Amino acid sequence: MTPVQIALWTALGVALVISVVTDVLRQQILDIVTYPLMVIALGVRLWAEGLGDLERGLISGLVSGVGLAAVLLPGALRGKMGWGDVKLMGGVGAVLGFPAVLAAGAFISLAGAFQAVVTLIWKGEVWDTLAAAGRRW
Repeated sequence: MTPVQIALWTALGVALVISVVTDVLRQQILDIVTYPLMVIALGVRLWAEGLGDLERGLISGLVSGVGLAAVLLPGALRGKMGWGDVKLMGGVGAVLGFPAVLAAGAFISLAGAFQAVVTLIWKGEVWDTLAAAGRRW
C-alpha cells in the first residue's frame, strides 16, 4: 500500500467510524465529517496524482464521488434518507476512485438490502410490506 492510499484509507476509516456512531446515536451524519472527507480525498488525489483520468487522480475521485452520491440522490429527494448519507457516499467515492467505487456501490447496496430485511423482520412487518408491494404491482 502506498502512502497516498494509507492517507486516503485512514481518512475514510475515521469518517466512517464517526458517521456510524453519530448515525446510531442521533440519526445524523455530520457535515463536519463529510465535507472534510471530500476535500481531503480530492486534495490528496490532486496532489499525489494530478488531474489524472478516469482511473487515477482528481478526475477519478470527482467522477466516482458524484456517481456514488447520485445513486442515493432519489432517496434523499423523496425524504427516505438524509442528505448526510448522500454526502458521505460522495466522500467514499472520492476516496476509492474508479473502478473500486463500483464494487463499493454493490456492497453498500447489499448491506442496505440486508438491513432493510432485518428491520422488517424485527418490526414484524414482512407480510404487510409484501402485501403492499403486491397491491402496487
